[in-house]
Amino acid sequence: MTLQVRAVNLDREHDELLGVLERNLPELSHARRFKWLYREGHLGPAWSWLLCDSGSREPVGLASLFRRAIWRGGKVEMCGQVGDFAIDPSHRSLGPAVMLQRATLGPVDAGQLVLCYDCPPNARGMSTFRRLKMEASATMTRQVRLLKTDNVVSSTAPGLTDLGITATSVEAVVPSYLWRFHPKGEYASAQERREANLSPQ
Repeated sequence: MTLQVRAVNLDREHDELLGVLERNLPELSHARRFKWLYREGHLGPAWSWLLCDSGSREPVGLASLFRRAIWRGGKVEMCGQVGDFAIDPSHRSLGPAVMLQRATLGPVDAGQLVLCYDCPPNARGMSTFRRLKMEASATMTRQVRLLKTDNVVSSTAPGLTDLGITATSVEAVVPSYLWRFHPKGEYASAQERREANLSPQ
């Protein structure tokens, strides 16, 4: 069995792309998200690569790279986020995964992006990067997951007073959270912070 990775033509091969995704990541509505995620991203179209069995020519895996803007060195630069990484169970081994992962670095090597990044869902997802001699350089917390849980307290629940808690107004707290975002950030002098009434608590 010989495998090869090739770039996807989003105009002609979207059915093949969707086929791999629907087989391996069935929990997402890929057909519905294809247009806005792959074709009409506000920063430009995605890059995608198919992993194909050279004998049957059937696609057995996919990786994509979505354009993202970052603020670096005082200016906006273009980077890419790896996503929709999927491989058929029959081909799930480190070798094919590394082939696809290496392809996602192509736009960086070509100077089209300053960097690309991924957010592996678990430690096992780092195995392809380690094979490429890359280690995690940062962590990310997905705060949006908190929105999945209703945070409205029942009207029958005890209030703050019942719990012995003294409420503090938003106006009294917010400035201490925002002081590091004013023009000279946390490195501004104490005098500047006092003048701006943004001293940290």
